[in-house]
Amino acid sequence: MNGEDLKYLANRSEAVRGRADQRLAEVHARIRSARRRRAAGAVAATSAAVVAIVLGMAVLTGPTAPNRHDAPPPPAHSDAPAPGTTRKVVYSDDLRSRPLKTSAGDFVANIHVGVLHVGDREVEIDQKVQMVHGGWSIVVTDAGAVYAKVDHTVWVTDGRRPRQIAQQACADSSGDHSGLASGTAGTLLAWFDCSPATRGDLVVYDTALRREVARHPLPSCRSPGPGPNAGPYECVPDGVIGEHVYFGHITRAGRLVQHEFRLDVTSGQVVHAGEAVYADDLRTHPRALVVGDSWRAGTPSDSGDIVFHAVGSRLVPDKTGPTRVFDTATGQRVQLRLPAGYRPDPAAGFHRPGETLEGTDTFTPFEWLDDDTVVLAQGDINWVGDIITCHLSDGRCDLAVQEPSHNRHRIAPGLGLPG
Repeated sequence: MNGEDLKYLANRSEAVRGRADQRLAEVHARIRSARRRRAAGAVAATSAAVVAIVLGMAVLTGPTAPNRHDAPPPPAHSDAPAPGTTRKVVYSDDLRSRPLKTSAGDFVANIHVGVLHVGDREVEIDQKVQMVHGGWSIVVTDAGAVYAKVDHTVWVTDGRRPRQIAQQACADSSGDHSGLASGTAGTLLAWFDCSPATRGDLVVYDTALRREVARHPLPSCRSPGPGPNAGPYECVPDGVIGEHVYFGHITRAGRLVQHEFRLDVTSGQVVHAGEAVYADDLRTHPRALVVGDSWRAGTPSDSGDIVFHAVGSRLVPDKTGPTRVFDTATGQRVQLRLPAGYRPDPAAGFHRPGETLEGTDTFTPFEWLDDDTVVLAQGDINWVGDIITCHLSDGRCDLAVQEPSHNRHRIAPGLGLPG
């Protein structure tokens, strides 16, 4: 990012300070209050709070930016998910791999993902993942699973035949950063455009309406060729919270500066963000957890960086550190427990006969189904065994998908690939 870009973004940031921050805090307080009333079942009160929030956001952000398309309701024949849609558990047990020699003479994993499970449906996605290191390039929205291919196309499926939604995105299926970002709730998806004429545009796409809802040109994210890290792009979206899209630059060392900036989809404003801003945003979001001694003093997380350990029948986030978890929607403590009679397989995951794995008593959250239900995978980021769903309100967990046979790999969104 050059000096002019930084000056521009700093000015935009100054424009939303002062009284606007106080108003934003008030809006966030109303959001938390509304969610508590919703949890108690006060439907009428919730509707009124939503109206108040929309009006409050209109005061904060001003008129709709010209780069935002109006979003009419989907047509009557549309299969767009209804508000409050419960997501489906997404994973794959159909992996085939072989070593691939690069032009530099190195060997990297060359994985082919065949069948994708979206709830009780199966769909062939035919995704090739050329991985040097990193995770599986797939994300989930309320409208289904979204993934990139090596040719930079982007596809979405809700369990039926995949539909292509982008031709040349700055996204692919290799490396640390897939180039796609979604939230734990909602239908919004973000990527950077890599088409020659619009390279560096941050695109926000509604996977239910099946069209762009915002496009924001960012000159500092535009590069005529490989980036400073010899990669195909300069900037990466790395989070979506409500209508806030977070993104950052990739450094010369190839590392992403996470949550560096934030685009407000409604107003079109881009401001400096950072980890503290992102954490504050998460704290007002219904699908996040706070780990620490209290809801206020703890660290918010959207799930991926929390690992639960089985201690007897309980699941605690860290056996050596803080062991309390709180629900951002209610502020109440969450106390998860394993399914009745369930015992984790001590040799779960892919392994050769006689080989045992460490960490089989760990469970990692990787997806939210609704405001009260989080999905956890047995294992760590590099292998997945059983999949369980846990309810925050009462702590009850259920076995959702049993592990595959030990000669098969399982992968899930947000987690790593085998090895």
